[in-house]
Amino acid sequence: MNVDLASGPVAIVAMLLLALMVVAAIGAKVKASSTRAGTKALPYRLRPFLSAAELRFFQVLELAVNDNARICPKVRLADIFDVVRPTEGQVGHRNRISQKHVDFLLCDPATMVPMCAVELDDSSHRRRKRRERDHFVDEVFRQCGLRLVHIRAAAEYDAAKLREQIPFANDP
Repeated sequence: MNVDLASGPVAIVAMLLLALMVVAAIGAKVKASSTRAGTKALPYRLRPFLSAAELRFFQVLELAVNDNARICPKVRLADIFDVVRPTEGQVGHRNRISQKHVDFLLCDPATMVPMCAVELDDSSHRRRKRRERDHFVDEVFRQCGLRLVHIRAAAEYDAAKLREQIPFANDP
């Protein structure tokens, strides 16, 4: 039997190279398809977290509350309140608060327990639907024993006057 030893290792190396090329080609095709899927344009873009008016107010609110509170902007009512009787239409009651938020929630700096909330009322709060929404939100806060302070939107704010409107801002 005449065996060519040189062709055996060469054949093995050639087959390994071919296998590596096939694996590389498959990998490139998978990577290309996942890249196309990963780069598909989604309908989102980054936007400012606070509007210019909210940012101006936030900066003065920080001065007004000093270290007496932590300010949490744009907090959903569902993050503040629970439905207390879950068997009585829990989903409906939760839905009524899940899409509503307050502009600023002021919390105790040590415990993060809510102390009061602040709504910055701009011209949109004069519309009938917005007044109905505000009435509902005011009632939720009233029934839960948490103060909700309404501040009329303005071009500028005075920290000292704002401090007078926040019930705990002058506490040590």
